[in-house]
Amino acid sequence: MRIRGQEEDLRSRFLSLQNFRLAWEDVAENRGCAGVDGETIEHFASQAEQSIGALQKAVAHGIYRPLPLRQILIPKKSGGLRELGVPTVRDRIAQQALLNVLHPLLEPQFEPCSFAYRPGRSHLLAVERVGYWRDRGYVWVLDADIVNYLAKSPTIACWQKYENG
Repeated sequence: MRIRGQEEDLRSRFLSLQNFRLAWEDVAENRGCAGVDGETIEHFASQAEQSIGALQKAVAHGIYRPLPLRQILIPKKSGGLRELGVPTVRDRIAQQALLNVLHPLLEPQFEPCSFAYRPGRSHLLAVERVGYWRDRGYVWVLDADIVNYLAKSPTIACWQKYENG
C-alpha cells in the first residue's frame, strides 16, 4: 500500500531544482546531438541556469510537453537501417531527472539476468553470462526485445485510445 506522504516525497525530490541541475550535468556529460528543435548541448549550456529553472517550473506546473523525437537512420553492419529517436536536450533533462528519483526504487526489481539499459551492464556482460550457462550444459537462450512489441501492445493501444478520448 502506498502512503500519500511517500508519493509527495517522490514528487518533491523529482521536482527539486537541484535534481534538475544534476540531470543537466548527466545529460551534458553524455553529449549527444540535437533533437528536433535543433538545440545543441553547447547552446543549452550557454544559458543553462535560466533554462534549467524554466524547465523545472514548466514540469512542476504541468505545462511541460516533450517534443517529438528526431529520427535518424543508422546503417547496420548486417545490412538495413536502425532507426534512432533522439530527444531534445530539454526532454533528456526531464527524463534524467525522473530517472534520478525512480532508478533507486526500480533497479532492485530487475532480475539479475536482465542486462539492457542498466548501469554497469552491457551486451558484453550478457554474452559472458550466456557462455557461463553454456559451459554448464544449458543450450537455450531467450533473447527478448521490446522494440517492436510496444507498437503492437494491446496495453499501449488501450492507453492511446484512452488519451485520445
